[in-house]
Amino acid sequence: MTRKSLSNFYSPSFLFRLIGTLLICVSLYAVFGWLTDTPPSLFLPHAPTMKMNTALGVALCGSALLVFNTRVFGIRAELFPALSLIAISTLTLCQYYLNLDLHIDNIFIEDSFSTKLPGRPSEATAVTLLFAGLCITLYSFRICTKALHCDLPILVGLFIPLLGVSSYIYGYESIATFTFIESMSLPTALSLSVFFIGFSLTQRESLLHSYFNNSSLTFRELRRLSFPVIIFPIAVGWIALYFIREQNVAPELGIASMAAICSIVAVIGLLWNSFKESKWQGQFAAEQKAKLLAQTELAFALETSMGAVLLFSSRGDVVAANSGASRIFGWEINEMKDMNLQHFIPPRLRDAHAGHVKSFRQGEKQKQVNDNLLNMVGYHKSGKEIPILVSINKQLIDGEMMFGAVIMDATGISDQLTRFKTQAEKDYLTDIANRHGLDAYIDSLQQERSGQLMSLLVVDIDYFKRVNDTYGHAVGDKLLQSFVVRIKSTLRFHDKLFRLGGEEFLVVSKRTYSDGAITLANRIRTAIASTPFACHDNTLSITCSIGVSDIRVGKDDFTEQLRKADEALYIAKREGRNCVRRCDEQTEIETAL
Repeated sequence: MTRKSLSNFYSPSFLFRLIGTLLICVSLYAVFGWLTDTPPSLFLPHAPTMKMNTALGVALCGSALLVFNTRVFGIRAELFPALSLIAISTLTLCQYYLNLDLHIDNIFIEDSFSTKLPGRPSEATAVTLLFAGLCITLYSFRICTKALHCDLPILVGLFIPLLGVSSYIYGYESIATFTFIESMSLPTALSLSVFFIGFSLTQRESLLHSYFNNSSLTFRELRRLSFPVIIFPIAVGWIALYFIREQNVAPELGIASMAAICSIVAVIGLLWNSFKESKWQGQFAAEQKAKLLAQTELAFALETSMGAVLLFSSRGDVVAANSGASRIFGWEINEMKDMNLQHFIPPRLRDAHAGHVKSFRQGEKQKQVNDNLLNMVGYHKSGKEIPILVSINKQLIDGEMMFGAVIMDATGISDQLTRFKTQAEKDYLTDIANRHGLDAYIDSLQQERSGQLMSLLVVDIDYFKRVNDTYGHAVGDKLLQSFVVRIKSTLRFHDKLFRLGGEEFLVVSKRTYSDGAITLANRIRTAIASTPFACHDNTLSITCSIGVSDIRVGKDDFTEQLRKADEALYIAKREGRNCVRRCDEQTEIETAL
């Protein structure tokens, strides 16, 4: 059986019910004997039997365990039998020591079988029941806070019935020589011993519970030594007493043999345990060395890391931080150890971030966080928000969930990414946006007011291939640059110019629609054709053709409207170039063709 299953077996709810039921059955068995005028002896034919008031006390002990941790009218139910135990045992002791007759000796039936004081529990039984009631009361109110305080009333109450059981083991006739425990029956001693042992096993603060359930090295050694030091001497003592009584062995030889055998077994047990302890110490030293090496490697890795490494508890408190965290967030390492995760998040984002942390703690976002580098915003000691890249993981360490975060300052990275993005979206020759820039611009349009009217103008230089073939690509490149400058001079500040490729360009004109788009297109066409272009040592007169289509943002498909403008451009080229054509519908294009 594993340690976990043992802990489940010794759970308070199960063990309390088991022992409570057993004690009530024993008391009912004794009461049944009294009611049928045949008091049961139980176990030994000539030993004293359990008296009526003692049976009542044992039944109260059992009922207290059965109702432990339940409430009746807002009061803990176990207090009723516990206070009854204290009352009965206190009154009984008053009768013994104050020579009073309170007429409680025969509450239910006259006990004519008892040899002394019929029906009255013995002094030892009364004291034991008193401690049973005190233990139940103390644990019910959680008055015991330390192991010694918890075990003291249990050990005192357990000592008396164990003494009674030992007397019966080594000869129950000898019990008469102990005035204090006179007339304590074997069923009473066993029942009360079981009560205290079981009660102690269910209390996590008690030493007996630790003896059976604690997995530490000390308690493992203690359990191994139980047989040679405790159990074996008791068994050998009982065997030696048997041979002495049967006069097979002289008393002196029996006692000497018992002492010698117990000493040898105890020494063997101690030696064996010492060897085990030496082996454990060697393993422990090796584990400590490996742990120290791992900690050194980890510390070296943490301190040489350019990024921040932070370890958080399940509540978000900082457990450890490296110097990289100090460089990024501005706090000293000692300051961060008194901080919480929320201190590294801007105030405006803390509520939303707390929800993400809760989901991550419950496992809903573990894979997403582990597989991706998160782009987040951090909070510097100065109050400034800083862009950061974060990788987060969680691990179960010694039964507690811990969170680890590796953080990089993304300030420089963000600027560099912005630069790369700008370069990727800009045409290197003409310094205007290219196809990638157009895609980004289209995405931004989706965020604007739906239904906004715009125009698309696709502009193409006429006979540009002849320029390259006649004058070379250097002249062609210079012409493209001058062409862009001249188009820009005709546009308004909210119009955007893109290079689609080669000598083809796109003008996206906001607040222009229908006839206004035609007017803009003709203004561009006239500006291009009216003045020759000076390219190096050449003066070139060129024209352009323009196709126009209209679009309503959020309602018309941008790609489809661009295709229509491109088709309108081909119509302009077929109709002699240096002209503007508009096509709002496919049917108009077909008619023009």
